[in-house]
Amino acid sequence: MFTQMDQFKMNQNEDIQCLLSEWEEAIGYRLSQDKQSIYMEGVKDGIRLILPVMQSTVIR
Repeated sequence: MFTQMDQFKMNQNEDIQCLLSEWEEAIGYRLSQDKQSIYMEGVKDGIRLILPVMQSTVIR
C-alpha cells in the first residue's frame, strides 16, 4: 500500500500536471491570437500595396 507521503506526492504531481496543462493551453491560445493578428496586419499591408496598382490599371 501507499504511505501518506506517497499519496501526497502523487496528488502533488497530478496538481502540477493539471496546472502545467492549463498554462500550456493559455500560452497556446495567446500565441495563436498573436499569430492571427500578425497575419491580418500582413493582409492589410498587402491590400494597401496592391490596391493602387489595381486602380491604376482599371483607369487606363
